[in-house]
Amino acid sequence: MPKAARLLIAVCVFFSVWLGIFLAGRILELPAAAEWLLGLVALVLAAWAARRVWLRVDDAPPTGVFVSMALGAAILGGAGFGIGFFGPMVWAPEANQGPLLGIFVTGPAGFVLGALAGLVARLPRRN
Repeated sequence: MPKAARLLIAVCVFFSVWLGIFLAGRILELPAAAEWLLGLVALVLAAWAARRVWLRVDDAPPTGVFVSMALGAAILGGAGFGIGFFGPMVWAPEANQGPLLGIFVTGPAGFVLGALAGLVARLPRRN
């Protein structure tokens, strides 16, 4: 896979994981003193996920069903989030709720479709 495509996928996964953890922490309504910890945890986990995706995209095929589903979910979920979040900013900058498309529709839909695609891709090879 070209390095530009690997980079795009890794960046989309980074931002989708970071935003998901950050929003989940906001829903939990943590005390103000723990907000820096939430940001740090989100940053570390997002960097870890992006690195794993970067390394796994060119590696040998995944070895297990769960790994295949997780990789497909991360790749398609990150790409769906990136397209849905940044696309409306480019094509319709006057739409003030455009980025919500990536957060609530295309990101989760890509995550679910990626997990299903990973499952379907792995099942025929299973003995």
